[in-house]
Amino acid sequence: MNVKINTRQVDGITIVDVSGRMTQAAGSAGLRAVRELIGKGENRILLNLADVSYIDSSGIGDIVHAWNMTSNKV
Repeated sequence: MNVKINTRQVDGITIVDVSGRMTQAAGSAGLRAVRELIGKGENRILLNLADVSYIDSSGIGDIVHAWNMTSNKV
């Protein structure tokens, strides 16, 4: 199963819903989504990983990188 990304707004917060497997083979779709949101000026982002079934070390790296991008913009 590939990673799927969906974004939604709730009370001024952009929620990035991630589902599937976050692996090196899946690429960094979540990271791209966060980068696009930051480019649009979003600074309140929540990464929802409730439906992620597996995360490898590359997926963890993507999460850390996304956090670094958002914390540097605040």
